[in-house]
Amino acid sequence: MPGITPALPRQRIEINDLPISETEIDNLQIKNLETESLEINNLETESLEINNLEIDNMEIKNLEMDSLEIDSLEIKNLEINNLETDNLEIKNLETDCPQIKNLETDSLEINSLEIDSLEIKNLEINNLETDNLEIKNLEIDCPEIKNLEIET
Repeated sequence: MPGITPALPRQRIEINDLPISETEIDNLQIKNLETESLEINNLETESLEINNLEIDNMEIKNLEMDSLEIDSLEIKNLEINNLETDNLEIKNLETDCPQIKNLETDSLEINSLEIDSLEIKNLEINNLETDNLEIKNLEIDCPEIKNLEIET
């Protein structure tokens, strides 16, 4: 019948090279895409849903987004040159060489702290309340103590 194209049965299609300069597709559904190389120069989309994405290597020059929600993220190596945040919560922090240049806080709670060596150039404590404080060696050049109460 002229003007009628018969529907093709679903089959595996292998394309070795397909340069496309410009095309418009209203609806494209791909169940499984396996490729060794895919280059997209410009991709604009209103919505993109990806159920499973595995990337061996990815380079992003500039990424800008309004919102990002991640349920689970595993990062082997992360280097941050500058981080500015309004709120940061860390459940567990393990570091070999921390260096803090300026720390200002309204509240700091530490359940357990072990320090082998500590150098403080200027320390001002307005109120210190502790259940147990053990100091093995204390050297003070110029102490100024306004009020000291010790219970034995």
